[in-house]
Amino acid sequence: MKADNQRLLLRLLHEKGTLSRKELSVRSGLTPAAVSKLTASLIADGYVKECGVSESHIGAGRKEVRLQTTLEDILLLGVYVELNAVTFSVSTMEGKAIDQVQRSFSGEYDAVVSQTMEFLEERRDLRPKIRHIGVCVLGDGNENCIGPMGAAALQSAFESRFGLPTAVENNVKAFVLAERCFGHKLLSNRTLFFKWGPGVGSALYAGGSVVSGDAGNVAEIGHYIVDPGGKKCRCGRYGCLETVCAQSVLLEESHEKTLEKLLESDAPETKNLLDQKINTVSIALTNTSTIFSTKHIVLFGSMFRYPAIVEKLKKQMLRYNQNLAEEKIVLSGLNDRIGVVSPAAVCAERFFFSLQEE
Repeated sequence: MKADNQRLLLRLLHEKGTLSRKELSVRSGLTPAAVSKLTASLIADGYVKECGVSESHIGAGRKEVRLQTTLEDILLLGVYVELNAVTFSVSTMEGKAIDQVQRSFSGEYDAVVSQTMEFLEERRDLRPKIRHIGVCVLGDGNENCIGPMGAAALQSAFESRFGLPTAVENNVKAFVLAERCFGHKLLSNRTLFFKWGPGVGSALYAGGSVVSGDAGNVAEIGHYIVDPGGKKCRCGRYGCLETVCAQSVLLEESHEKTLEKLLESDAPETKNLLDQKINTVSIALTNTSTIFSTKHIVLFGSMFRYPAIVEKLKKQMLRYNQNLAEEKIVLSGLNDRIGVVSPAAVCAERFFFSLQEE
């Protein structure tokens, strides 16, 4: 009960910026005495600090001292895994990067743990300040996509190796938490998040949280079958959207080394290939949006770092669904910080406050 109430107070302070103990009592429904004890404990642990007297205080009586979180002072180690790369970072709990680097991903999570150790060895000055680890992985923690390790085993491996509390989450779901934690503006009751990059993935945010279902794959567009005769996917099926439209597939089929080169190409076959991929994605995304009657669609991932791709995708989606408003399809403002804000949000949600709506 104490931990739940502390998480509630931390969330209120995070969302509102600063609040007095009296305001915390009113907003949380806890008694003033309970708030006083809880905040004293949070201050002693270094998670909350006093930040001056309320400017609105008038007259005699005890002045209302305002409180705020110290999340900007707490460092975490972030590990963000994609199909072909891993981003290692040290950041504040509010998602501000202190240092980061990207390394290739071999597909083995044991290797990721070792790479993490190497990353920290090179940053010994930051190591004493790091208090938590956030790990974002491919697929659901219970799927074979994570290799022989499930989420629990991976968490245990990190905690045993580094002696720090570790939270493990799917990388797309982690980004939804980041929007909830750091973005706020893009979330409505039914928001579809779509990632297009080295891999393809999505998640549905509704009722204050990510809708997972029993199998953890509700609205998972990346594993919709779009080519029954296609290649085998890492999920075990054939012809999934990811096997047809992932960034790596596009580069392989176009014989270009980078997306920049592909977009600069004047070759008709290259332009047609990109248009075909965008069209395939737009159909899958439009159908999914229709099925779940989403209010907003949030785009993120490396493919969307190029305005031309964003605009072409929007154009195709609006062509297929004329009832879809263009302003409902938005590019995440966190798109350039995916590898840092995602682990930070996972740690914030797991160790400090619930990101679920009341």
